[in-house]
Amino acid sequence: MPVEKGRPGRIAHFSPTMKETPFETGSWQDAASILWNNASHDTQHSLHGLSEATLLFASLPLQVFPGMRSMALQVRDLARDWQFLFVIACSILTGIVFRLWLPAGYAEPIASDPWLIVSFLLLYPLVEEWVFRGVLQGELLKRAWGKLRGIGISNANLITSIVFVSLHLINHPPGWALAVLVPSLVLGHFRERHESLLPPMLLHPLFNLTYLLAGITG
Repeated sequence: MPVEKGRPGRIAHFSPTMKETPFETGSWQDAASILWNNASHDTQHSLHGLSEATLLFASLPLQVFPGMRSMALQVRDLARDWQFLFVIACSILTGIVFRLWLPAGYAEPIASDPWLIVSFLLLYPLVEEWVFRGVLQGELLKRAWGKLRGIGISNANLITSIVFVSLHLINHPPGWALAVLVPSLVLGHFRERHESLLPPMLLHPLFNLTYLLAGITG
């Protein structure tokens, strides 16, 4: 850790080009101590101390919990992915079409039950993504034939989506069950594109939310 000569415990002033940070050279308790030291200097160095303390404090959660840092980087990449943004726009347009085309109030049975709302928007989408895109598609992608592609769709994604549609036939009419094929392929595509479950776990609840809002009267 770089320190200034003649000032024991004083960390050298923070620079974006600095390759080491307190979080990389010590524990988070050390980092917290540095925050206090940097914020407690005399008037001559108060601005430097305050700026360092602010920057270190802001990055503390991402450094203490590496998973949060990884997720933040993934979200940044998704925000720069034109395909991801295009799908979000298409989801909104689909909601408008549903609103105009489907019978008014078709989603009221779901919207009237708080437990169904939570299940529809969070529980079902997250569990389904973990099972289908996480476990099933993940296992299929470990096989050479699962990675083979036709018109941009991997065999793993196609098989996973067929299974996904088949299970929807249990509680849905054939037309509605088949309608989830394209969204399923889209979710599988982003699972492979970003090698992560975060994109489908964000998109699936959005798809359901769009469907729900389009079907609420009033």
